[in-house]
Amino acid sequence: MAKHVYYLDESGNTGDLVRTGDRIDFGSQPIFVLVCLGLLEETSLEREVQRLRSVHKIQGAELKSTNLRNKPGFVSDLATYLRHNQVPLFIEVVEKRYCLCIICSNP
Repeated sequence: MAKHVYYLDESGNTGDLVRTGDRIDFGSQPIFVLVCLGLLEETSLEREVQRLRSVHKIQGAELKSTNLRNKPGFVSDLATYLRHNQVPLFIEVVEKRYCLCIICSNP
């Protein structure tokens, strides 16, 4: 049985309350996003991302949200690829203002 390798990344983690002072604006990062995907073989995804970067004229070494803000076609094409290839995907989006504390414990 083939095993997946899981990749996890986040965005919006530097805008926490410790750095905002009295403004409580989360350092202009009011949203936190966590994404995890599982791959059986990463080279095909890597090739597809490079192809989509070229098609959509994405610059920079990393795929930063600031580079993708005006490129919805890239995001849509990537989502289509992931769905078509049945890549396991987890996405969590949190508006920090309404989720200031999460507590988890084992029963």
